[in-house]
Formats: sequence, C-alpha cells, structure tokens
Amino acid sequence: MAVIETVPSVVFKTRVRDESVPGPNPFRWQDVTTEEIF
Repeated sequence: MAVIETVPSVVFKTRVRDESVPGPNPFRWQDVTTEEIF
C-alpha cells in the first residue's frame, strides 16, 4: 500500500461564534478548507 504524502482537498463545515447573529445561539456556518488548516 502506498503512503500518501499530501492531505486530500476537503471543505469542513464549521460553526463559529458571531456576536452579530441575534438570539441565544450566536453561531454561523463557515467553510474551512484543508489548505487553510494545513
């Protein structure tokens, strides 16, 4: 089995706190790619 040396290109759907969002759950969805993380 070959060893892969790169991380696959993936988009993670994450929740981030955003105080501009009204209500008791001040979070919004944000896309984060593997390029941004790694």
